[in-house]
Amino acid sequence: MLSDRERRWVWGGGILILCLLYLWLVLFPLIGFHKKMSRRIDQSWRMMRKLEAEIKRYAQVALPVRNLVRRTSLTDQKATAKEQLRLLIGQVLGQQEGVSLNFETVWERNKVGLRRCLLKGKASPDQVIKLIQRVDHHYHPMRVGSWHLKHVRGGTGDLSMEIYYLEATER
Repeated sequence: MLSDRERRWVWGGGILILCLLYLWLVLFPLIGFHKKMSRRIDQSWRMMRKLEAEIKRYAQVALPVRNLVRRTSLTDQKATAKEQLRLLIGQVLGQQEGVSLNFETVWERNKVGLRRCLLKGKASPDQVIKLIQRVDHHYHPMRVGSWHLKHVRGGTGDLSMEIYYLEATER
């Protein structure tokens, strides 16, 4: 049989093999599983932070749009956008001959339409700046899309301007 010294070697080797087998079959897979789950949890938290940032960005974009749509609804308007625009142009440019306003629909859906007003007439640079400021700052569902002042002689020139506005439709 085996001597005491050989038995100790066999027992020591067996214990060493059992320890290595334990590490290989139990501990290392457990550590790997822990790291994998930790990465998944970190990824989930990153995704949650990204979703929160997107929701916050959406809210910042959607709230002003919702307010614009609310302001264009028929119940909040005392005068239609066309009338507001005509009065505003009359106040800034004066009631002069040769001012033409051409209204057209650009886009329409869900009881809200995007309209365009093509303005042509004579104006001074001061009047143009004043009109742009009044439209852009005081009439929220309206924006000046483009404008061009040419042939300025004697303080006035030919003005062509596009003004876009939202308006509620009756459909």
